[in-house]
Amino acid sequence: WNVGLMMCFICSFALTAWAVPADEIADRLGIDFTLLLTAVAFKLICVEMLPNVEYFTKLDLYILACLIFLSLVTLSHSFVPVLKPADESDDTLELTIDAVLFASAILGWLVFNGYVLLHAIYFLSRNQSRAADNEDDVDDMEDDLEDDIEVDHNYGHE
Repeated sequence: WNVGLMMCFICSFALTAWAVPADEIADRLGIDFTLLLTAVAFKLICVEMLPNVEYFTKLDLYILACLIFLSLVTLSHSFVPVLKPADESDDTLELTIDAVLFASAILGWLVFNGYVLLHAIYFLSRNQSRAADNEDDVDDMEDDLEDDIEVDHNYGHE
């Protein structure tokens, strides 16, 4: 949870770049690249702390999705200023596209993280019910073993 939550926070801060006016592309990209580098550094630190396995874990997939999200946000911030023709002083098209991209980023990020959260809750509840079933099985085996020992102990006394 700690790693996933931290990555969620890092990537969520990418949405704050839209607070910077669209025509200040350098400032927006500065925020984006700082967050992208932060996320990559955090992933590299996590790789050293987590066990080394030969397959992608759910956490690896989440971190990869976070990096893709940050990359898409960065691309969208560099894409918007290109749309404005050089001879046009009206910013309406640029601001409209920027607003649509912002709304899409928020909606996509919320839906994605909502799905991840529901998925995690489902698997946690499923694992807890399996653990409870395993405890019941262990209790039954202990009872059977006690019965067997009691039967063996009483066998020679009859």
